[in-house]
Amino acid sequence: MPNASINTESPAWAIDRLSILAVKIYHMREQTLRIDTDPDHLDSCRGKLDVLLEQRVDLSSAIDNLLDEIKQGKKYMKVYRQMKMYNDPSLNPVLYAKNVKSFKVYGKYFDYPFFGLRRCNNACSRSIFGSTKLSG
Repeated sequence: MPNASINTESPAWAIDRLSILAVKIYHMREQTLRIDTDPDHLDSCRGKLDVLLEQRVDLSSAIDNLLDEIKQGKKYMKVYRQMKMYNDPSLNPVLYAKNVKSFKVYGKYFDYPFFGLRRCNNACSRSIFGSTKLSG
């Protein structure tokens, strides 16, 4: 296995995506069979269904190829321990800030409560990023 390359997605993750795709296909197929809607909606849904079906073929093929490459020693997976931060009182600013009157974000001080950039007002956004547009 010294020449094997790492694969960032495990077969299990890919199969999970395949199961989600199966649900999308099921519901999109239902849309193509409706009799209570207009022809434009049906045509649109048929086109979307075709794309979803193509994705299923592609993803299934990719999973088969990945499994073959793992079996042949060309690919390997690396197991990582989860590093969840949201329930850790020493890492989550919402949890550790409960005992703090103000704290620092990108070099600027803010009064508590400050629950993340989405709740930051325009003046706060301008002071951190130089604009009021926040991504996401």
